[in-house]
Amino acid sequence: MLSERIRKGDFLVACGVSDTLSAKIVEEAGFDVIWLGSLLGTASALGTTDIGLMTPTHRIDQVLKIKSISSLPIIVDGEEGWGDAPHVAYWVKEFMRAGAAGIMFDDKDGAFATPYVEGSSNEIAPIEVATRKIRAAVDARSSSDFLILARSGARRKYGMEEQLRRLAAYKEAGADVLWATSSHPDMLEQYRRTLKGPLWATCNINSGEQHKLNLSDFKRLGIQIVGYETAIYLVALKATIEAATQLRKTGTIVPLKENMLEFDEFIRLAGFKEMAETAKKYGLVSTSS
Repeated sequence: MLSERIRKGDFLVACGVSDTLSAKIVEEAGFDVIWLGSLLGTASALGTTDIGLMTPTHRIDQVLKIKSISSLPIIVDGEEGWGDAPHVAYWVKEFMRAGAAGIMFDDKDGAFATPYVEGSSNEIAPIEVATRKIRAAVDARSSSDFLILARSGARRKYGMEEQLRRLAAYKEAGADVLWATSSHPDMLEQYRRTLKGPLWATCNINSGEQHKLNLSDFKRLGIQIVGYETAIYLVALKATIEAATQLRKTGTIVPLKENMLEFDEFIRLAGFKEMAETAKKYGLVSTSS
């Protein structure tokens, strides 16, 4: 169980996924945790940017689909909680019922608060509001095995001191894991010196100098969970764009063959064998086929 591993101090690696099949690939690759983030989820499912367009019910549906094929624990991006304390409490219960292992809440104020849209809001909710949401989340869960993670966007507007003050308050309110948002290893050291408990840090190509760190670096800096939020998706997306462009230009798949996944491997990943076994069991196909 993820909560037990975190409490034991295990070093864990999470990976962002865009869909159910990528969740299966991530599990087979040996990752410990699936991160179901709003940035990747919104881009993949809706083809647009992360401005709070994904509803919690949409994300619950993602959890249910991934749980059907993967045994990895899923941490869900709960954004600002889709409302205030009563809303947070409701959705914590719903995500628990869906089988998620935990949920992360941030303290942004308003759905159109994203660093990825120039000129968008960088307003932060009052600390009393953000703290009561964390308390509501902790109180709503029926088991401490369901993790509550807390994140702050205060550094973007108010600086590191306010960021640390807020995260300390969220920890005091009961958050199990704090998200150490940063762009340089020195910041991670500051988080570790100041805050108690498990820290999660992401490693994205847009993470400044931090993206150059490897797992041993993060471990040395006192980070317990490292999340690769967008890396594999961006690689896959680039390959998809290049393949589509080349195919439309040449009109033949022959040049693409050397970079293609073997079709038999696709069949395996997509679970055709298991589906065929079910069909045979009920006499829909011949047992000799």
